[in-house]
Amino acid sequence: MKEIERRFLVTEPFPEGLVYKHISQGYITTTEPIVRIRVIERGNDKHGVLTIKYKTGETGVRDEYEDFFKYEEALGLYERCKYTVQKTRFFIPAGNGLTWEVDKYDDPHAGLVIAEIEVPSMTHPLPPLPSWIGKEITGKKKYGNLYLAGVRK
Repeated sequence: MKEIERRFLVTEPFPEGLVYKHISQGYITTTEPIVRIRVIERGNDKHGVLTIKYKTGETGVRDEYEDFFKYEEALGLYERCKYTVQKTRFFIPAGNGLTWEVDKYDDPHAGLVIAEIEVPSMTHPLPPLPSWIGKEITGKKKYGNLYLAGVRK
C-alpha cells in the first residue's frame, strides 16, 4: 500500500479534546527497509502494529505494509529496540474524508507537535489549513520519527 502524506509543524494550540491514543514506537531496523514496532494504548484497547516501509524515491511517498498483533508481543519487541520515540496522537477531521493526525511528542522532545495528513496523491489539494498549522516539513529528515528516535543517517 502507498503511504502519501504531508507533514507540518503545529505552531498554536490545537483542539486536543478529540480522539487520541498513546504510541510507543521502536525501530527493529534503521536502514531500508525500515521495520518499526508500535505499542498502541487507548483506554482498554491495547495492541501492537508491525510496519515495514520502503522509500519510493518521491518525497512524502512510501510503500508501507502493516500487521496488527497482541499487545504483550509488541511490548516484548519494543523493549528490545535501541531507538524509540513516544507520542500521543490526536485525530482531527479535516473535511472531504481526510483527517489530521497530530503527534504531541513526549520527552526528550516535549513541546514538539507535528501534524500530518494522508492524501491520495502529492498533488491532491489540501483542505483549508487550520490556524494551528505552521511550516510544511514534508521530507525534512530532522522531523522524521526515525531521526527523533536517535538515528542520525
